[in-house]
This record gives sequence, structure tokens and C-alpha cells, in this order.
Amino acid sequence: MGEDWRQVLRSTAAHSTVSVDDVNSSELSTPGEFNRKPISVHCSRKEIGGTAVIEARSSGYSEIFDLIHQRIIMMSSDGSEILGEDLFDGSGGRRYVVRFHLHPNVQATVIQHGKAVLLKPRRGSGWKFAANNLSIELEDSIYVDGSVRLRRSHQVVVSGELSGCGASVKWTLTRI
Repeated sequence: MGEDWRQVLRSTAAHSTVSVDDVNSSELSTPGEFNRKPISVHCSRKEIGGTAVIEARSSGYSEIFDLIHQRIIMMSSDGSEILGEDLFDGSGGRRYVVRFHLHPNVQATVIQHGKAVLLKPRRGSGWKFAANNLSIELEDSIYVDGSVRLRRSHQVVVSGELSGCGASVKWTLTRI
């Protein structure tokens, strides 16, 4: 695919996670080498009353912005609802962007005056994504399949300001 594409695909924005001020959470140099990486990364999974809970925490932005990112994901026992929260703990950074890249076979439509997105895969039920009444946008994205073929796709984007005291973005994905 070439070095330019390789660098783009290694960027934080190319993944379903958060970025702060358009800065990568890690800086990769040659394959397998880092110029900058998180000091600590923690992940745990547990079940509470039939609900699966995943917690992940990274210090990828601590050196630059004095921010720790934590993502908590809870899935109902029947799989019909996923609750998530992205927490930014610290004082730095100006703007966050939360991205969820979609497979090309998922049709996405903004609904409820930009406060939710309807996601419809080619097969199966649809889903509704919402983020604590924040505005949601659909942006172009690219999906790279196993044969390194590029396909057009979309990404769900939620962004906002960091006010010097961190932020919390709660989101839901509900089967409809």
C-alpha cells in the first residue's frame, strides 16, 4: 500500500478510540519501535450480575496533555445493549474526538436532529447509537480488509471541548 498509507493506518484517528487535539496517543517509528508510548496501559474484564464489564485505561496522553483516557464498556446479558463511557482525567488538551469506524456493509443515517445514528447491517437487526445528548456526525472513513484492499466506509464521530478539568462522554448502542 505504500509508506504514506502505512503511516495513516497507524494513527490514533484510524482506530475506534479517542484522540486529543489531533495528536496520536503513541508515536510509532520503524516497525516495532516507538518514539513515544504510554507509560501504563491497563485492561480488565469482569461480570457483574450477568453484565460483562470491560475497563481500559491508558496514559498515552499523560506526557503531552496531563490526561489519562479510560474507557468503560458494559454489555447486557442478552447482548441487546452496550453502554460505554470515555473519561478524560486531567487538565490538558483543548478538544477530544471519539471515533467508531464502521464496516462498509453497515449503512449509517443520522437521526433525531443529529443526536443519534441508526446503524443497519446488511443482515440482522439494526442498532441505534447515541451519546449523552451530544451532537453526532458521520464522516468518511476507509476500511482495509485482510487482502489490503481499500473500501469506502463511514465513522461515527462525537467531539467536544476539554475544559481544563477533563470530560466524560457516555454513549449507548442499542439493538432496535
